[in-house]
Amino acid sequence: MIFMRDAGIKKKVFALSIFIFTVLGSLSISGVVQAKAATKCYTIGNANVQVYSNTGLSRNYGTIYPSDEITVHTVTDRYCKVTYPISRGTKTGYISTGKILTRTMGSSYASRAKITTYRRVGGSSYGYIAKGDSVKVLGASGNYTQVKYPVSGGYKYAFVKTSELNAYILPSAGGGAGGISAAMVPNGTYKVVSALNGNYVMDVNGASGADSANVQLYEDNGTNAQKFRFTRQADGSYIICNVNSGKVLDCAGAGKTNGTNIQQYTSNGMAAQRWKVTSAGAGCYVITCKSNGLVVDVNGARAANNTNIQMYKANGTTAQKWKLIPTKPVTKSDLNFAALKAKYPNYSYWNGSFHNLAWQCHGFALTLGEALTGSNPNNWKKVYNLNTLKRGDIIRCKRPHTIMVTAVSGNTITYVDCNWVAPNKVKWDQTIQRSRITGKFGSLQYIMVCPK
Repeated sequence: MIFMRDAGIKKKVFALSIFIFTVLGSLSISGVVQAKAATKCYTIGNANVQVYSNTGLSRNYGTIYPSDEITVHTVTDRYCKVTYPISRGTKTGYISTGKILTRTMGSSYASRAKITTYRRVGGSSYGYIAKGDSVKVLGASGNYTQVKYPVSGGYKYAFVKTSELNAYILPSAGGGAGGISAAMVPNGTYKVVSALNGNYVMDVNGASGADSANVQLYEDNGTNAQKFRFTRQADGSYIICNVNSGKVLDCAGAGKTNGTNIQQYTSNGMAAQRWKVTSAGAGCYVITCKSNGLVVDVNGARAANNTNIQMYKANGTTAQKWKLIPTKPVTKSDLNFAALKAKYPNYSYWNGSFHNLAWQCHGFALTLGEALTGSNPNNWKKVYNLNTLKRGDIIRCKRPHTIMVTAVSGNTITYVDCNWVAPNKVKWDQTIQRSRITGKFGSLQYIMVCPK
């Protein structure tokens, strides 16, 4: 009897084990517990990327090489959690977001054609986007734009040619005021040429540097008063900044009626200074003010010197179509602090790099330095005395943090920086006493002396 009871217990235990195995197996098979779909990519640049063991990005952990395909698990504005290959398997750690992404957010559109993708700007092909795929558009870089698109088993971050993005992914016509731009124009400096007559361009009257100076049509003369820097914003609109003055294109008084004047004005972040760029076909664009839905129009469709440029309800005429012709690269004389402030407005988001060599606060300061002077700040003279500070100098402290000096008045230093008041946020016109710099940002590492 004892033997039989033991045998019965064993049978019950065995049956229970089979039941548990079956239930757990069915749970696993049915997908109740599933890993997130993998997102693959390569680093943006061709340099090695430092990996860290912590989200603070302070403890070195390894290296990602340009040839390494990585898996992205978590994305934040400051860091990403990734898995990357090593000689014996893989490792998981944290890297700066800017090493793999031009932007963390974007809008999605259905692709209208099969499009080749690339690992990085000008790099090897990485696959293709199929017709009908839902494509998330991230940030532009040169003549390429980064996207996220579906592949078997997950997604990829990759780059496509901006010309193909405009032709086959972004909408071919446009939405209402304030919407996402229907064409992605690469950030850069352009002549804004009237479709009425290719010899006439958008121009600031008298090459004025004053607020409220009139914007008009004038014969192309190649001056900086006829060059405009287009900078795409997070919502898809553009800030359009005159190279000569550093002032931005502005709808006078935020007017909402036909005939409202267009002028230049100090950047203030208002919708009257944001512009939507929509493809009009044949290489032309319609430029729409975000605040009122009216478009940039040549008064009376008259191609002649001093013809006013105004706001008017869209009517599809040639007087409302413009060609954007890239100009020569920005030179030392093209920029000043006002123009930089217009390009990188207060509290704007910056998550770029300085030639893929420096990121965050340091990369931002070096980017400003090169734009201001036309020279690489890494080649500037270095000094170690805060008493010699002047406008344009870059201060590197050991916290670490980097700032650029924009003004000096006695012991009061005015500066701009990034990634201090908030992650990846630009902040202008901050002040600090000279004696408090190291107390706030850590002991002095060096000062890059602006040559301008």
